[in-house]
Amino acid sequence: MKKVYLRTLALSAIILGAASCSKETQTALEPGTATIMGKVWVNSNETNDTMVNGANPPAGTKELAPAGTQVTFVIKGMDLDPNPQAGYPYKDIIKTATVGADGMYTVTVPAYEKALDVTIKYDDFTTNATVWDETITPMRTTTVRKMYTKSDDMVTVVAGMKKVQDALYQ
Repeated sequence: MKKVYLRTLALSAIILGAASCSKETQTALEPGTATIMGKVWVNSNETNDTMVNGANPPAGTKELAPAGTQVTFVIKGMDLDPNPQAGYPYKDIIKTATVGADGMYTVTVPAYEKALDVTIKYDDFTTNATVWDETITPMRTTTVRKMYTKSDDMVTVVAGMKKVQDALYQ
């Protein structure tokens, strides 16, 4: 009887050991990057907004935003944690890009295989604007200093992605 008991105990231990070895392990999210790029436009020459026949002009009539304009990208720190904890003071990840003379910006942000939201914030700027002076007859163009603002955008990225996000200041 003692041998049967020992064999049953040994067999149970083997089965229990085999069952615990077959347990799946979770792999952590692999960190990577995504690239966000785009061209930034501004309507700083209002005199080319309407064609002679009253039709809207081609899209190319907008001007490039001034070189040096800052674009800021914000990722909520909590979104980077695969198991976020309520109440933990996560720090946001902030990246910036500068608009070049060609109107282009490019930034690399952290990203994972899981979709991640990125808020894009555009700095205000002041530049010369060409506008119609309606106080003079006949009406003619004039140059004024004008401040331009742009509302925030939101994009979703995953690791390895290249996202084009053009922007237009009004």
